Amino acid sequence: HTKEIACVQTQCPNNYRTGREKDGLYYYGRGYIQLTWLENYANCSLDLYGDMRLVDNPDLVSDTEEGAWGSAFWYWNKYVHDIPEIKDGQFGHTTMAINGPLECNGPYKMKAFKRFVIYSKIFEVFKLSKPSPKQNGCYPMIDHIDADNVEEGATYFAVCKPTGFYRRQPGMYHWCNDNCNDNGPNCPDNMCKCPDDLYRYHTIMKEKKII
Repeated sequence: HTKEIACVQTQCPNNYRTGREKDGLYYYGRGYIQLTWLENYANCSLDLYGDMRLVDNPDLVSDTEEGAWGSAFWYWNKYVHDIPEIKDGQFGHTTMAINGPLECNGPYKMKAFKRFVIYSKIFEVFKLSKPSPKQNGCYPMIDHIDADNVEEGATYFAVCKPTGFYRRQPGMYHWCNDNCNDNGPNCPDNMCKCPDDLYRYHTIMKEKKII
């Protein structure tokens, strides 16, 4: 999608507002990296074109391939590419840099986790070079869950890993995360190992209606 789905019909007139926008112009997510906010449209336009065309006509970011790709490359190079943790393979830092308030600190942490799993599968299929992907950098990462002392509203993701024979089987790391690290785990104990309190944690969270 080159336009923020939630804004296609309404243009989200109350979102991403600074008070400096011209009447009738809205700077919701557009392009392949979903550029938002007037300031980003202005800086991107100046860097790419030397003028304010993307401010005057923000749909250029979504409706032209040049704008959709150009804005994505601009944002990546300016705000993401040089983060040291990303160069170390810490995938979560890319999510934090692009959409952190919603997906790392907001209500969509599970989407961030699933994106990491998809990226890891692509990494494996294409046999990409090191560093191998790591989840770190977005949602909380812990190895042990104190299920009796979780913060209200917190959602944690713990890595479930293949064990024994299955550690040598291609794709098992992803299978364990897909099938074990969720609200209704379907995880054979002799195939995958999760933190001891993971299942009890999910039970408590369900009772609190947090997840």
